[in-house]
Order: sequence, then structure tokens, then C-alpha cells
Amino acid sequence: MSIASRSLRSGLLAVMVCICMSLFVGCSKDEPVAAKKADFAARLKAAGQINVSSEKNIALDALAVNAAEAGDVDVVKKAIGSINMTEERNTAAAKAAQLLSARGDVDEAIEVAGLINMTEQRNEVLAKIASDK
Repeated sequence: MSIASRSLRSGLLAVMVCICMSLFVGCSKDEPVAAKKADFAARLKAAGQINVSSEKNIALDALAVNAAEAGDVDVVKKAIGSINMTEERNTAAAKAAQLLSARGDVDEAIEVAGLINMTEQRNEVLAKIASDK
């Protein structure tokens, strides 16, 4: 085997080791969650600076859904609480509560469902949570 082929083989092996190490070293289960929470906080801040009410509500609704999918109840509640149209706020709370319930965060889902101020809609969401649907 020539020196050039040995050098090429060693170089390829080094690259493969680096790739494998980058995939596993420093990858903690909690890191993506912490990164998402920081991202949600920044997104909440950005949504709060939107001057057009309808656009702000759309952004806050999307944020509440994304935060519910990730289980970040604090951001869910803050985003929903910042939506200034009752019907849109209720709809966002219903979606978020059902997402939280689906991921097993039932107590949090009940709490978010409590943000719905229309009794019939709140009862529907609570019934879905109770029946695990």
C-alpha cells in the first residue's frame, strides 16, 4: 500500500470519527427542550411587538400551538393571554389544551381549558380531555 493511499485512508477514518462524535458528544436530552424554550420566549417577545392586532393574534395562536406541542405551558398561557379577541383566544386555548392532553399533560390541559370563557366550548374541550380523544 502506498503512502498516499494510507494517508487517504487515515484522513477518511478521521473524518468518519469526527462525524460520529459530533452526532453523539454533547447531545443531551434536555438541550433541545432548553433551546425551544428560549426560542419560544424570543417568539413571544416578537409577537408582542406586532402592531397590527389581527397579525399579532395569528402569531400568538401559532406560538401557543407550538408551545403546547412542546409542553411549554408557561408560554402557552402567556401567548393565549395576549390574544385580544375573545373568540380567537378561546379557539387557541382549545387547540392548545387538546395538544397538551394528547401528549399526556392532562393537568396542564385542564388548566389551559380553563382559559376558555365560553362555557359550552370549555365543556366540549374538557369532555375531550376526560375521554382521552
